[in-house]
Amino acid sequence: MEVPSNMILSRTRPSIFLPSIMLVWGALSAIMACAPNYGSLLAFRFILGCVESGFFPGVLFVMSCWYKTAEIGKRFAIFYSAAVLSGAFGGLLAGGITDNLDNSHGIAGWRWLFIIEGVSTVGVAIVAKFILLDFPQSSPALTLEERQLAIVRIIADSSASGLASGSSGDDRLSHWEAFKAAATDVRTYAFMLLFVLDVGAGTISYFIPTITKSLNYTTVMAQYMTVPVYAVATVALNICAYSADRHGERRWHITSALSLGCICAMVCAIVQTPVVRYVMLCFVASGIWSALPLILAWASKTIDLPAEKRAIAIAMINAVGNLSSVYGSQIWPDNSAPNYTLGWGITAGFLGAGACVAALLPVFIKLVPNKLTKAELALKERGERVVAEAAAL
Repeated sequence: MEVPSNMILSRTRPSIFLPSIMLVWGALSAIMACAPNYGSLLAFRFILGCVESGFFPGVLFVMSCWYKTAEIGKRFAIFYSAAVLSGAFGGLLAGGITDNLDNSHGIAGWRWLFIIEGVSTVGVAIVAKFILLDFPQSSPALTLEERQLAIVRIIADSSASGLASGSSGDDRLSHWEAFKAAATDVRTYAFMLLFVLDVGAGTISYFIPTITKSLNYTTVMAQYMTVPVYAVATVALNICAYSADRHGERRWHITSALSLGCICAMVCAIVQTPVVRYVMLCFVASGIWSALPLILAWASKTIDLPAEKRAIAIAMINAVGNLSSVYGSQIWPDNSAPNYTLGWGITAGFLGAGACVAALLPVFIKLVPNKLTKAELALKERGERVVAEAAAL
């Protein structure tokens, strides 16, 4: 559902669309507390996933419309920090709610979890409606001069100013033309492969409590010991993104982060000392999640224009990458405990392969140049005429 969601978003107001899907999935989450059986719970969860799927790529697309290449990395990192920190505190919050509110007012603890998280999401959605801006060219919160400045910033930052200037108003790609442009762009699949490898390694997040427990911690302490892992990763990913923006570089920052994670994962596969494994786990998490926002930032500014194409490309990359949840849950089987050599080995393989792809990706893009579709060529020609006329004036 990510691709059609971003298609709709590119034609609507983000300040309405994004809070609306938040409100709907929050309401669905709260209603899930009334689910009478497992089947109905699955049905609710399926619908909730369809609605919720558009949020993450939608936010990335909107941010890419406002920030230049030298600004977008750290913005993506700050946004992604919320996802990483939720891994640290989500489980603790869920445990506190289910334990302390179990049978309160005759309602089971797991039902309270859905109610509280759903109502909280609805509340945030309502507030977000009054805070979020729309696109630079259409945000009513800005003056005409501010809107013009926001648009010119992005056009000047782009390597395809002809496409940029020709993609405003009614002069833009249709949904089908934008989808065809994104689906036939080899760069989409190159970034998709890189993202798949990194997110595949990121499935370690499902098993961090299990891994910390295998390091001779009790069940409760194992949950608490996950917090430093996510905290270190959050600090590392923001430092890495800040450095990447400051130096205007993506390739080697991503390669370095993935290489660090790969080396540390190999150490965990070989060394059984609990303290060493725990420290290496922190660095593995840092390598994985430092690269993720930079990959998306790199993709959004490489496949930057037209905006409709960028929206679909971001959604395609994110959607396919997150399919790793399907197979990622199988690489840490119970029969490999307590060493989990298989999981560490596969994680190291994903990260090592990702580092190689990141290092070679610019070379691949240069050797296999993207061919514009007919719609993109027409849009580019119109844009170049507008630029030429503006220069003559």
